[in-house]
Amino acid sequence: MLFDGAPLFDSLNATRLFHLLQAHATEGANMLLSRIPGEWQPGPSFYGLSWNVLVTVVLFSIIFLTIVWRTVCAVKSTISKAKENEVQILEKLLAEQSRVQQLEEKVGMLEQAQVVLQREKVHQELLARLRQRNVDTNHLSQDAGSSAQLLSEVSAQLGPLLAASISSSEQHVTGGDIPVCACHNVAELENIAEAAVKDRDLYMRKVCDEESKSQELEGKIQALKEQREALKKEIYIMGIQNRSGEAKLHNMREQWQQKDQAFQQKAAQLDFERREKQLKVKEVLRFHKQKVETIEKEHVETELSYKTEIDNLKKELQEMKACVSTKDRKHLHKQQELSTRVSRRPSGSNSGGSILSLAGQQLTLQRKPLLPPALKTRRASGPGTF
Repeated sequence: MLFDGAPLFDSLNATRLFHLLQAHATEGANMLLSRIPGEWQPGPSFYGLSWNVLVTVVLFSIIFLTIVWRTVCAVKSTISKAKENEVQILEKLLAEQSRVQQLEEKVGMLEQAQVVLQREKVHQELLARLRQRNVDTNHLSQDAGSSAQLLSEVSAQLGPLLAASISSSEQHVTGGDIPVCACHNVAELENIAEAAVKDRDLYMRKVCDEESKSQELEGKIQALKEQREALKKEIYIMGIQNRSGEAKLHNMREQWQQKDQAFQQKAAQLDFERREKQLKVKEVLRFHKQKVETIEKEHVETELSYKTEIDNLKKELQEMKACVSTKDRKHLHKQQELSTRVSRRPSGSNSGGSILSLAGQQLTLQRKPLLPPALKTRRASGPGTF
């Protein structure tokens, strides 16, 4: 762009430039007018307006247009730079928003990891309960073993008793007499032994089931521990990234606020400078308008004075013409009288002297000034005074 980035004029530089341009323009105009032939040379005024006024008006309009153009270009450049800065700031804000979204996603993943950790805690509690159950089952198995030993001891103690009872029962059978109570006691003992065996088998099955379940839970707990360690590492890394992202976002916001404040201050300063320059231009315009008005007034006054002088000179010329015509008439009358006198006098020396006297009178009449002294002084001063 033309005049882009150049400093604006102040009032002193504008007046100096105006005077310099006026001087160079007058010199160039005089050179051009001197080279133009006499037929094409312009008159002293342009339709009643002097050339000096026209040149000043044209130069002032050119300077005013250049100043306005420079101010417009400067304002456009500042506006374009401000728009570019706004676009860059918006791009940075969009990038930061995308980073914030990524961080929010990571925070969501961290929340999910926390949920998993809570579940792991629940599983650990369940594992503790299962271990307590295992301990209880071990105690039960020990109790079952002790009960089995008791049963074996009871069966060992009951063996001879059963044998004695069987032998006695056989004897009684042979004698034809069967004891009912002994049979009942044997059946009860057998039932107790069978129930104890069943309880032992049931307890052993429960112990095996609990051991298998505890092994499965221990495997799951180990896998959950590994997942917890991995999640802890990821949480630590994501926490560091989140902190760094928050710090960058805070710095970017501070930079954006500082740039926004600087841009607003610069815009206010440019607006203030623009108003000051407009006021200066208006003052220069007023000054030059007043100067042009004073020049026009002086021109009108000088024109009126010249017109009055021309009218006076015309009147004086008419009076002079009337005086000259009367003097010419008197001179012709005198010449006629002299010619008649010469024709009447006799010839001789007297006639020669009279002729000489008449010739001298004629020369004196011819040498008398025909113009008044005021007109002579004006002609002597030159034509530039009109």
